[in-house]
Amino acid sequence: MAAGSPGRPIEVGAPIWRADLLETADGPPGSLNRAHHHPAFNGWNPSNRVFDLNSSTDPVRWVGEQLSDLDALLIRAGLQTDQSLAADAESLRGCVPEIMAAVRSLLDQVRAGKLAQAPNGSESASARVSWL
Repeated sequence: MAAGSPGRPIEVGAPIWRADLLETADGPPGSLNRAHHHPAFNGWNPSNRVFDLNSSTDPVRWVGEQLSDLDALLIRAGLQTDQSLAADAESLRGCVPEIMAAVRSLLDQVRAGKLAQAPNGSESASARVSWL
């Protein structure tokens, strides 16, 4: 960057959709038996959970489908689509294969027992600090 070049602010706005690819700690690794999504938010508060069988049976494909159709995702969230989002939608579609690869890699590691292990015996401290 050339000296004197202005910085560019980066802003993270309120969420519009969230997918939780979860499973019970005592269930079989990779079952995703608690997978759900929140199709809308009111500020930072998520809508009710929506359980979609595809999110647990084929989560990688399901995430890819959700992120590939930003217009439908925004409509379900109760937001209007407009031209200002066209570049964001195109950029997101270009990233979907990389996102899917990351989700696949993480879920493979969960199934292999390398990630998301239940705490041992007497460990009772919550690891959840926030939903982000």
